[in-house]
Order: sequence, then C-alpha cells, then structure tokens
Amino acid sequence: MFVVYLDDSDSVSSAVLTIGGYLGTLEAWQRFEALSEPLWAKYGIKILRGKDFHNTKGEFAGWTRETKLRFTHELYLIAGANLGCGISRSI
Repeated sequence: MFVVYLDDSDSVSSAVLTIGGYLGTLEAWQRFEALSEPLWAKYGIKILRGKDFHNTKGEFAGWTRETKLRFTHELYLIAGANLGCGISRSI
C-alpha cells in the first residue's frame, strides 16, 4: 500500500496549477510522522499549508527567510531519509 500527501498551488491567482507531494509506503509515512513530530512541535506547526508558508501567513506569520530555510532543511532531511520520492506536476 502506498500513501500520498499532496498540496496544490493557488489556482485562483495563477493560470498554472501545480500539485506536489511525497510518495511512500504506509510504514514509511508512519516512520516519517514519528520522526517529524518533534520538528512540528519545535516550530509550533499543526499543518503545513504551502500557500501560507510561501506567503508567511497563518502558522508561518512572522517567520524570517532564515527560519523558513532552516525548517525546510530539517524537514527534507527527514523526508529524504524515509520517503520514496517527491513528485510535482504542473498544467
């Protein structure tokens, strides 16, 4: 069984629709979720919404560029070590 989590772009403000996410087995996602839970707590995040992250809104309000880079680096290290692959498609 494979599990996929995806996030789409803001199709209201752009003619291009992009969807992206990661693919992994159920066991890989369970491992990722367990290992990334302390990271979510460290940064005070409950849900990662791409539009909010990009626009520094919602849970990411007040974040500096450096904080965003540090968070994504830490998150990608966990994802890269545990999930099969990242995917992205645009139309």
